[in-house]
Amino acid sequence: MAIRKPVKPEYGGGNKEFVYEDQEYFIGVDDASVFLTSEERQSIVRHMLFNLRAHQGDQLDKLKFLEGQAVGKSEEVTPWNTLVYVSMKTI
Repeated sequence: MAIRKPVKPEYGGGNKEFVYEDQEYFIGVDDASVFLTSEERQSIVRHMLFNLRAHQGDQLDKLKFLEGQAVGKSEEVTPWNTLVYVSMKTI
């Protein structure tokens, strides 16, 4: 997931992929309310949801997941998928 943000001039300027560990190099990072756009925040949440992986023994109602299986991308209609879908529509 690549979110490019402007770098402070004293660190070379230009745009660079934002990495949390290097946050001090980016312009505006001190103001969380404006640093990331709404679209960027949505992309981060979507990325996190779709990269959730099941642990051994995880299940949701009658749906059993395999260890390491992507939980947010299940093709079955489940309460979890409904939550993910609704969350993505309302963010």
